[in-house]
Amino acid sequence: MKLSKTIPTLALGLALATAPSESLAAGSIAIADLFNTGVNASHNLLPTFADDPHYTVSAGGGPYTIYVPSWSPAWVPNTSTAQWISPAYSTIGSASSYDYTTTFTIGANADLSTVSISGKYASDDRITDVLLNGHSLGLSTGLLQFGTFASFAITSSAYFQLGANTLTFETSNFNYTSTGLIVDGLVGSYNAVPEPASIAMLGLGVVGLAAGRRLRRRVR
Repeated sequence: MKLSKTIPTLALGLALATAPSESLAAGSIAIADLFNTGVNASHNLLPTFADDPHYTVSAGGGPYTIYVPSWSPAWVPNTSTAQWISPAYSTIGSASSYDYTTTFTIGANADLSTVSISGKYASDDRITDVLLNGHSLGLSTGLLQFGTFASFAITSSAYFQLGANTLTFETSNFNYTSTGLIVDGLVGSYNAVPEPASIAMLGLGVVGLAAGRRLRRRVR
């Protein structure tokens, strides 16, 4: 066997081994149906007192988009990408828990270990927990810390699932006073599981390289 005959084999092995690497290199896929509070389907701000179509609340009505009440100047202001929502136009709620839930979708090809979600939030009186598909994540804010945003991140959670998911922000109102929630900068992404064909091609590439090495040793 001449060395010249091993060159095509080596070239084939190298080509097969390197070509799939781009397919296997996980590209970040955005979760397209995550929405801040107080926006429409195009992520534009809703009119004041409009029903928020992306969140439900466990008590009261709406939730409705609201101005920052003049009697609550300590509230962090609405932003250009998010607004406060409340179960009442007046924002006044009973001493109770108000749980705001939104849904989002993770693609069928997702590697669940790579899913991540992040954002920032504030609530009056406070956020007591965040639930992912009904499971506590142990995230919360301090009491009456509604004058500034708090950042949060959810990564490598065992509670993510393919298809529909729910994200619930549990809040508490300790007195018969204003209550509401604002979530801004809510984004998420994941990487796709490599396709079987790509894995098979990588395997063929490795076999080709091994065969090339054996032939080269024989020539020597």
